[in-house]
Amino acid sequence: MAFIVNLAVPQMLPAALIRALGRNRYGRKVIMADEAKRWWEMHGRSYQETCRIPIDVLYGTGSPNEESLQLIGPVAGKRVLEVGCGGAQASIAFAKQGAVVTAVDVASSEIEFARELAKEHHVSVKFHQRDMADLSPVASACIFRSETEPFSVRKVSHFSPNNQ
Repeated sequence: MAFIVNLAVPQMLPAALIRALGRNRYGRKVIMADEAKRWWEMHGRSYQETCRIPIDVLYGTGSPNEESLQLIGPVAGKRVLEVGCGGAQASIAFAKQGAVVTAVDVASSEIEFARELAKEHHVSVKFHQRDMADLSPVASACIFRSETEPFSVRKVSHFSPNNQ
């Protein structure tokens, strides 16, 4: 039995990014992933350094953590996939608990920060820079964090990129 867990914290997107969705000022189609990637590449490191997100599995700003809620349970020996990992604080927390962790983010600046943080905490996490629309190279993980359905937990018997 596997778990799909979405731990995403709804982010306040900059107004410029929200306006860019759909078409840009020149009438060209804009793909959200491209705009998000561009924003995080420019601001990711300063966001991480300013926010100082703790190494923990959090369910939102100011909300209880996994230790309090126990929605996931023990992860030792389980495979974990965190999509939209940012600084990978949750991935690092899972790795400290003995999970085999894979973390994915669209922005190389976030992946670079996450690698440094994992090294600082002496844990092994496999990092991939890629769009969450194509998870085929990392689809064998069992616990999943996504930016699309915050705060939900559901059991699954198998995870693949085609799961609905």
